[in-house]
Amino acid sequence: MNRSWLLTWTFRVVSVTGTQTLVQLLNGFVAFIIIRTLPKEQFAWFTLASGMATVLNSLNDGGIASAVTAHGGPVCHDRTRFSALLHAALGTLQRTATLAAAVVAPLLAWLLWQREAPPFFVFVSVALVVGPQWLATRTVVLGTVNRLQARVRQLQMLELTGAFTRALLTIVPAALGCVSLPIALGAVAASIAVQALLVRRQVLPFIDPVTPPALQVPFDALIRGTLRRTYPNVVFGCVQAQIATALLAVFGTTSQVADLGALARLGFFINLIGAPIGHLFAPAFARCTSLPRLRILFLGVIGGYLLLLALFLLLVHNQAGFILSLFGPNYGHLHAELLLTAASLSVHLVNQTFWALNFSRGWIRWVWLNIPLSLFGQVVSALLLPINTVRGAILLSLLSAMPALLLGVSVVYAHLRSSSSLSPDSTPTS
Repeated sequence: MNRSWLLTWTFRVVSVTGTQTLVQLLNGFVAFIIIRTLPKEQFAWFTLASGMATVLNSLNDGGIASAVTAHGGPVCHDRTRFSALLHAALGTLQRTATLAAAVVAPLLAWLLWQREAPPFFVFVSVALVVGPQWLATRTVVLGTVNRLQARVRQLQMLELTGAFTRALLTIVPAALGCVSLPIALGAVAASIAVQALLVRRQVLPFIDPVTPPALQVPFDALIRGTLRRTYPNVVFGCVQAQIATALLAVFGTTSQVADLGALARLGFFINLIGAPIGHLFAPAFARCTSLPRLRILFLGVIGGYLLLLALFLLLVHNQAGFILSLFGPNYGHLHAELLLTAASLSVHLVNQTFWALNFSRGWIRWVWLNIPLSLFGQVVSALLLPINTVRGAILLSLLSAMPALLLGVSVVYAHLRSSSSLSPDSTPTS
């Protein structure tokens, strides 16, 4: 039985990693095309727009997908209750998405205006960022059906379709010599729309199109309870994730924003390494009902990631010149910043892994502590670091992840010591 379990998981990890290799190669190729073909000024605007798209996606979700995973694990094979949970989640998403758009749209417009973007580019960027992100978050929520049902092939098809769509809509204009900011953002928006249509077709056989409101009420209460605990932390996490870019947008130069955006493309490797978290490890962690196996799964995931990240840092150190050559001649001076970026991305991935596992079990009781702890660390770091430089901004981003990481370690350690690890912090009712 152990051998069969090991072979099954080996096949799943290899399959997901292989698909992610292709997806990330496509996304990486697109990213390098954009870096090398967009004027540095437009690439700085693209960096700001992409960063705010990530913020909007996080604010739309706010913990909804995590709540569906945590509370959907016990009921994912009960079609009626699972459908009620999903409909309650989508109803909540409509409200959070409206609020998030009202906040992010003017903020993005102001940041672009600060970097002297023309009015046309400001308008198009806001439209192509704010418009599609509701669909992107809806796709993530509906995608939990595939994850909890272990439908790996469908998840792979969804990501490949999005990656091929974006690549096609970027490579063709690049070959014609007409890549611009609207085209780069439009390719992303089109890929989001295609994925939204596909995931809807994939999950329809597993959920009822309509559920009685009475069945949704207890799940709606659970989701709102989760959001009350997680949403402040999500908002704060958005600030943390974009603080380096925002500081340079306000205190630095357009060229520095572009430098930071180019270095962020190193996330291509991190996305590849981190792919199995959401597709395999977190859903398996959510479904697990054996405490010994839960501990083994946790140690295997964390140990494996620490080893992979050590190899990643070694690769960046040894191949810094080659990596920077891919970015183009405008970014060849960033050798020291490249390794620092790799370290920052590695710390953020470890932090993401701990919290993905915590959220998959509904272990969120102490998540609010992240805000005061991180604020203290950020204030101290901002006083000591040159935040108007690329190096200082990267260091601030790295240090800002440490309090959340330490808290995540403490939460998972406390739960794995007792049988309470087999239940979320708030248990769903029938």
